[in-house]
This record gives sequence, C-alpha cells and structure tokens, in this order.
Amino acid sequence: MSSRRKFFTMTIICAFSLTCMIFLKSFNKKNSSFSAKFRLQCVSKRKVGFLKIHKCASSTIQNIFLRHAYLNNINVAVPPEEYNNYLGNPHHFEAKLLKNSPGHYGGFEMFLLHTRWDHQEVSKVLGPNTFYVTILRHPVDLFESLFAYGHLDKFYGGSLVEFIEHLERNNITDVQRMRLNGRYGWNQISWDFGLMPRDFARPKKIKDFIRSVEENFHLVMIAEQIEKSLVILKSSLCWSIEDVTSLKLNERKAGNKEALSKRQRETLEEWLSADMMIYKYFLRRFEEKVSEFDSVYLDQEVEKLKKANELVQRNCVLGLNKHDEISNLKSRPYSDEVIVVRVRDVSFFSLLQGNKYEKNNMAYMYFFISGGHIPPTFVANNVKPSTLSHIKQFVVTNCSKERPGSIVTKTLKNGILIP
Repeated sequence: MSSRRKFFTMTIICAFSLTCMIFLKSFNKKNSSFSAKFRLQCVSKRKVGFLKIHKCASSTIQNIFLRHAYLNNINVAVPPEEYNNYLGNPHHFEAKLLKNSPGHYGGFEMFLLHTRWDHQEVSKVLGPNTFYVTILRHPVDLFESLFAYGHLDKFYGGSLVEFIEHLERNNITDVQRMRLNGRYGWNQISWDFGLMPRDFARPKKIKDFIRSVEENFHLVMIAEQIEKSLVILKSSLCWSIEDVTSLKLNERKAGNKEALSKRQRETLEEWLSADMMIYKYFLRRFEEKVSEFDSVYLDQEVEKLKKANELVQRNCVLGLNKHDEISNLKSRPYSDEVIVVRVRDVSFFSLLQGNKYEKNNMAYMYFFISGGHIPPTFVANNVKPSTLSHIKQFVVTNCSKERPGSIVTKTLKNGILIP
C-alpha cells in the first residue's frame, strides 16, 4: 500500500472516530436530558391494593395509604362502620361485600383492609393498572406478637412457653390448629394470603401458591427493613418522602415482649413451616430488589425518611397513654397490650367512612391549634368541606407550628383534644 493511500486511510479512520465521539457525547447529553425529563414526568400512582396482614406493621402502612388518599381525594374501599377494619375474614373476600360501602359510586381506587385475600375478587373492585403490595414479618416474631396482642393464652389455655412445650412433645391438638374468632392463629401469613389450611403442610402446594402471589403482587415489603421498604414503595408509586412518613401504630409495651430461646424459636419455625417458606422466599426477593437500587441513593433516602419521621414525632405526638386511660371506647385499640399514642391527627379510616365524630374531632383540633379561633364555617355536628380541606392539610402535613415540647401539657377529654 502506498504511503498516500495509507495516509488517506488513516485520515478516514480518524475522521470516523472523531464523528463517533461527537455523536456519543451528544447522545449521552440527550439521554441524560431524557432521563431527567422522565423523572420529572413520573406520575403518582393512585390505584393501590394493600393486603393488611396481621402484626406486620400493617396498621402503620395502612395509615400511610389512608392519609395519602384523604389528602388527594382518592376513593377508598371502606366497609360500613360496623365492620370496622375487616371485610371477608374469616371467609375469602368477595367483591359483592362492598355493595353498600360509602363512595362505591365513583369506582374504588384503593383497597386497604384486613381480609382473606382473593386476588380475582379484589381485582374486580380495583380494575386494571393497580399496584398491589403487602408487608411480611418473621413468622416467629409475628406469632409471639399475635399471642400477646390477641390474648391467645386464654384461647389456648396456657402461656406461649407452655404452648411451645406442647409442640416439642409433638402433642399438637385440634385446639392448637383452631383460630381465635376464626381469624388468628397458626400460619397467619398463609391464612391472610388466602391459602387453605389443608395445604399448610404440603410444600408443593405452598410453592405453587408462592408463585401465584409473586405474579399478583408488585412489591412484598419486609417489616424488619421498614425504612428501605418504604423508600422502595414511594419510588414504585412515584410518591415523595413526606408521603410515606409515619408513626408506629399498635406498638406493644416494651416489657410485654416475650424473649424466646433459640430452641423455642426453632420449634415455632417448624410449626409455622408454611409461613416460613413464604417469608424466606420474599425476603430473598426483597433483598434482590434492594440490590437493584444504587446503594448510596437508597441510604440517603432512608436517612431522609428517618429525619422526616423524627420531625413528625416531635411535632405531632402529644403523649403516650395506657389503654384504660383513653375514656372514649372508640379511640381505644383492640388490645390492652399496646401503647396508645395521642397525636394531632384523626382516624382517616373513620373520616373516609363519613364519621361525624371524627369531623368534629378535626374541628376541635383546629380550635386547639389556632389558639381558640373557631372557623366561621364550623357548625355543630357538621364541618363544611372547605373547612375540612383547610384543617386536614394543616393537621396532616404539619401537625403544629408550635415549638417542640410546648404541647405536652395539653390533654384529651372524651377522645377530643382540648386546650
């Protein structure tokens, strides 16, 4: 090859390489711009199906969803007031159970109840493009908590330690397989998911069931990793950190938690084998999902969430009470084993049910926060929507503008905040 041809060839190669570099640089710049634009165009999801599994921090998660729904005018599937927080448990959920639910006329966008899950029936309620999520907890810790919360010692006729001793002697009775109120007991996770008890000891059936759960649920959170779970949840829903702030609900008194030995825990794990299979599988899947996130980003978001929760705690909590110190029976939790947190907040569940008591409670909060000024639109036994909108935004988002610690002397009277 002549030197002139070599020079010509090299010139073409260099020119081509330079053109490629310019193109790639331009492409990366455009791609970066596209990514930023995509993030800015991220649309907040409104339709959510949440399976509220017992004793898995599910009340805390439910309250996050209810608060978001109330602030964003999202239509939530709530049962008539007399059904409280349950619909379909101990029987599997059926869409027809919501026939007389408040708000069904507009089409439901969120389902957040305790139930025995039937995905096909819940899908009838929520329709397409729904994000399905739930949260799990280690089955031994769940059962220990459930045992105390539900006073299962009275139901089973002995303490948790005595119950475990029966299991170790392989003396499993029909009573131990029974469920308190038809709802609480053996393999609670499996039960709430809708698995039939006859399949609790059939590994093949459980594996098939796990596959169906994975197909139906977009995210299975883990209670032991609650902050990471909530960061992943808010990213999946295109929500903000403020949207997933929370206070712990139905938290037990510290002295009432049973410390189990390694052997006792292993005994319970064997007895709760169906739950253990489900939990271990989705714990592994959750850890895989965590690994998909940039670790620096995830850690930063977790820290942001912790600080936001500290701010909520400082500005919103009035104090802690024992169960019997709350005079209004409607304000008491189900179990006397839990701490009652008095907050500048209301039951969003009751508000969404149209509970007039809660609306009045909210008006009293406004009276308390504003230094005694009663809004002109307040009417006895009723609060006009314009006032509610103003109050809910102030109370739910900010709770209080007062200095931290300046509200601890305020009290509740008959469940209503008073100055």
